[in-house]
Amino acid sequence: MKPQKPRPLPLSPPEPQSRNTVADRDSAGEKLPPPRYYLNVRLLVTACVILLVIGTAIPLVHFYQQQQTSRSLRVRAETNLADGNPGVAARQLASYLAMAPDDLEARIQLDELNWTLAEKPGQIQRAIKFTEQLLRENDGLEARRWRHVDDLIRYGRPTDAISHIEILRNSAASDFDP
Repeated sequence: MKPQKPRPLPLSPPEPQSRNTVADRDSAGEKLPPPRYYLNVRLLVTACVILLVIGTAIPLVHFYQQQQTSRSLRVRAETNLADGNPGVAARQLASYLAMAPDDLEARIQLDELNWTLAEKPGQIQRAIKFTEQLLRENDGLEARRWRHVDDLIRYGRPTDAISHIEILRNSAASDFDP
């Protein structure tokens, strides 16, 4: 093999090659203008309308289904409670409250069911915890708080009972108008 000589570098940049392809020329050989792009307005409007309808319909249908499901859970819980199935009713009320946590009447009913079903120490602790949360989040449940004080004393938690009695005494003092 012979050694190759290095090629000299060009002094000026190479000229750009023109794209003279067959597609750039018409049948007479004249150069065609660059292609023009058109916007398909009808397709764009149709796509926007479809997206708008789907974008609003999905949340509305979801809200409607959630309302229907929560109502049916509440009705089933009341039916099971009337039929004498408090365990099933408590589970259904808990599921209902997961969807409608602001329903105070259902929370009070679930609290009563928890205390009705509480037989083992774990169930009693769960009932105490649920009642504590119910009383902490809602004011004006003095009768429920007195019942909770009795339950706390019965299950060996006198210090918690004393703190609830203090809360009751302070609320009675604020209600007292000399």
